[in-house]
Amino acid sequence: MLNNFIIIINENEVFLLNKGNMTIDKVRSIPWQQWFSCTCSDTSLYLSTKVYNSSLLQFNLLPSIVVADHNDSRLLHITKDGVMKSVGSYQPAPYCLIEFGHNVLAISTKTVVNLHKLS
Repeated sequence: MLNNFIIIINENEVFLLNKGNMTIDKVRSIPWQQWFSCTCSDTSLYLSTKVYNSSLLQFNLLPSIVVADHNDSRLLHITKDGVMKSVGSYQPAPYCLIEFGHNVLAISTKTVVNLHKLS
C-alpha cells in the first residue's frame, strides 16, 4: 500500500503528499522547471517538462531525507515512509540543504553555506 504520493500543484513545484498524516511538503531538492506530469518506481521519480521538445528527467529516491526547519532552527531526518527518524538543532537557522555525491551535505544559512561530511 502506498503511503506517499508525488504531486504537482502548480507548474513549477513538486510536493510530497503523506497519506498517513495528510501533510503536503514541498520537495526542495528538485530544480525549478515547468513540470507537466510525474510517475515513480521504487527507486526513481520521473518528471516530464511542460515545454516544447519536453524532457523526461529521472531523480533517485533516497531511503531517507533531511529537511531544514528554518523556523525552529533544526534538521529533521525522515524516512521515505514519512517516519521521523531524528531531530537535531542547527545554528544558525538552516535555509536549504542539498546532498553532494554520497558523503557531503551542504546547508545554507542566512550568511554562509556549511559543508558537512557524512559517514
